[in-house]
Amino acid sequence: MVPPLSNDPFFQLEWPYHCERRCQSIPTDPSRNVIFLSGDRMVSASCDAAFRNDGDDYSRRPVWSDPGRTSPSVLMASCTDFDADPVSGTIVGRDCVNGTLMPRRLLPPHSANYTLIHRIFYESGLRHALRVPDGETQMMPFESEIVIYNRTRLLINTEACVNTLQHECTQFYLDHRRDGRNYSANDRFPCHYTPNHDEFVTTR
Repeated sequence: MVPPLSNDPFFQLEWPYHCERRCQSIPTDPSRNVIFLSGDRMVSASCDAAFRNDGDDYSRRPVWSDPGRTSPSVLMASCTDFDADPVSGTIVGRDCVNGTLMPRRLLPPHSANYTLIHRIFYESGLRHALRVPDGETQMMPFESEIVIYNRTRLLINTEACVNTLQHECTQFYLDHRRDGRNYSANDRFPCHYTPNHDEFVTTR
């Protein structure tokens, strides 16, 4: 941190700086067996089972279960979005990846802050990936297993970024600018690609 450039009571932060998300006391005690992450959101819960739903109730397939809360691991995953309904007691996650059975011994015994849980998940998750055979697919595969292009351009549409009074590009950047640095979550969003054309993908 450097001193203010004038008499104003403000300071300028110089890179590299270090910040931590200060959501304290996220429960990691033995009664919690599920932790889901989505952007800067995180939910810690106690669940009986997890299912994969491919569009209707008849296609529900079991992914994991721990009805007695006796498992030595915690189910963790990163989702594009999720909804937690305390009334029905369910959590619905969408486009979930990085399914992990994280050993409890790697998590604090009672609670942890947001930054620590993120760090443990991303440093140790792949070594404890959830492996549930389902033909040739995995229920919640790791990103490294489903990468299509390692690096490519992102366009709003096939005609490149639009320039309208709606400021679509600016708004997209504001909504999806997280890149995983500074202990933040990587942003995720749906996009479209062409298998034989790797120069760019589009958001619509």
